[in-house]
Amino acid sequence: MALSSAWTFTFLCVLSVTHGRFFRKDKSVVTTEGGTAPTGSHCHFPFMMSGIRYNECVPDPEHRLWCGTTADVETDRQWGYCKTTSHTHFQISFGDDEDHSDGVEQWDIPHDHEGEMDDDDDNHDFWDEETSNDPCDANPCLHQGVCTSVYNEYSWTFQKSCTCHSPYHGKHCQKVKNPCRTRKCRNGGICIIKKGGQRSKCRCSHPFYGKKCNKVKQPCNPSPCQNGGTCETNDQHSYRCICPEDFTGKHCEADPQDCYSGNGQDYRGEVAQTEDDHDCIPWNAGTLVHEANNALQLHAESSDLGNHNHCRNPDGDKQPWCYVLKKEDAPSWEYCKLKSCDGTEVEIKPIISQGEGDFSVCGKAEEMTFPMRIVGGQPARQGSRPWIVSIQRKVRSPFGEQNIHDCGGSLIAPCWILTAAHCLYSRQPSDLRVVLGEHQLDKKDEGEQIFDVERLVSHEDSSRDHPHNDIALMKLTPKNGQCVKETTYVRLVCLPAVEEDLKAGTNCDIAGWGADRHTGPSIQVLQEVQVKVIGRERCNEPRAYDGKITSSMLCAGNFEKGGVDSCQGDSGGPLTTKSDTNIHTVHGVVSFGEGCGESYKPGVYARVSHYIPWIKAYIFKE
Repeated sequence: MALSSAWTFTFLCVLSVTHGRFFRKDKSVVTTEGGTAPTGSHCHFPFMMSGIRYNECVPDPEHRLWCGTTADVETDRQWGYCKTTSHTHFQISFGDDEDHSDGVEQWDIPHDHEGEMDDDDDNHDFWDEETSNDPCDANPCLHQGVCTSVYNEYSWTFQKSCTCHSPYHGKHCQKVKNPCRTRKCRNGGICIIKKGGQRSKCRCSHPFYGKKCNKVKQPCNPSPCQNGGTCETNDQHSYRCICPEDFTGKHCEADPQDCYSGNGQDYRGEVAQTEDDHDCIPWNAGTLVHEANNALQLHAESSDLGNHNHCRNPDGDKQPWCYVLKKEDAPSWEYCKLKSCDGTEVEIKPIISQGEGDFSVCGKAEEMTFPMRIVGGQPARQGSRPWIVSIQRKVRSPFGEQNIHDCGGSLIAPCWILTAAHCLYSRQPSDLRVVLGEHQLDKKDEGEQIFDVERLVSHEDSSRDHPHNDIALMKLTPKNGQCVKETTYVRLVCLPAVEEDLKAGTNCDIAGWGADRHTGPSIQVLQEVQVKVIGRERCNEPRAYDGKITSSMLCAGNFEKGGVDSCQGDSGGPLTTKSDTNIHTVHGVVSFGEGCGESYKPGVYARVSHYIPWIKAYIFKE
């Protein structure tokens, strides 16, 4: 995310290399050779190009470093390749002409090739439109760790570094201190990890109890059966529950009305048995610490993975499921014995075709089972967010035009993009272009559509000086009288009803190309993560935003834990919800935040439902 406003709030810690202004850290003289200026000319710092002030040599598309030898390269056409044998420290500032020192990104880049970088060097892969050698592209970090490209000035390459969340650690966040490793639970008991991940205890199976589940009580006194079930003793240690009609489960816990809607991602019932009559194990079991879904994961709370063994669907599978233990300490998973509310099986398959459509339906996306059980902070599947767009700034240099990802946005009508007002400060339509169907920034994607911008419309009451009314529209320039074509990868997102309010705890999705990249290039592949709506009253607590959140805003994230869920999107990008019928609606526009994934500082969004009359006034008027 690149924040280009004076009120530089740093939501999401998601900084892409945009509006790049390069500042010299040292004052050494840099001479040039080649280009249009005489060999031996001195670089003129700062120099202007396309309205951007450069205070350092900058790379061209072939990785050669150049500078202007006069104050205005665009007018004077005087430039040359930089010639130096010293290491130069780049500082890239984000914003407009003001010096926002808190928005500075730094790269150490060696220059001992007489102004030309070797083809094998991948320091400037950001400028290479065809390939990317970013070691973080494949995301080697496990358990929702955040990968960062760190520049090594000795090897002149970017190397990966994983930032892990507790209790995971190690080079790839592959290690975890498992407090259950030395705890032995008897008689079918399971060791569970307490909140915080540092302590453990045995969760005993009825009728056993005690620290090691080594004590036993009468199986039916008191009765473990629920909902009027009758407990019958088989022998001294075993029992069974005879359930009333329509009630099911080991303890008659499953109500006859207990069912799941859609794919059951929002199911919060108490069924805890699988289709094969195996008992589910708790989501905080010590045997699950290396599984993709467990109560220790950063987004466990939003999926209701905690100190229980109830069936859930944290990863968007076709129905709720759970882990079971068929062999000691060897978990596997099974679908749960749970019926669909509409009595039909949910078939997981793509719901849209490769052909063009007429935008008659909004909010439809490619709905498929995840190939792995991963949720949050991971690469999105192509086509899973077909309304999200990359708003790119056109940057001209003596070597041609570069297009730099600037902000995110949402397609809400064939010619209209919804984004944040602060993304458009000091911008003209000719400065920008919009890429739809984008998945990977550094290569041309299948189904990609590119449009120039005809008009920018920021909310009349938005301002650089405050984050209120941080919402804007962009009108695309039609091609042959037509704007966007509907395809598998390009579709509209639905708008909410006027003043529709999301309840606290509602699950939402955010996506974008942002990343925590303080020392290297940004993530190139679209990322997605699930967050939870936080009530306005709680978000306005003194330890949070202290009364600054108005009715035109909404908060979402992980209030107490913080984490990468607030570092996974772009300014202007959408916060969406999904209905039981898999219809996606945009409820928020990424606006601001304080810090990056800090506790009590969730992301703040412009609440779209508050602005529906304003949005429709422009779209329908034209």
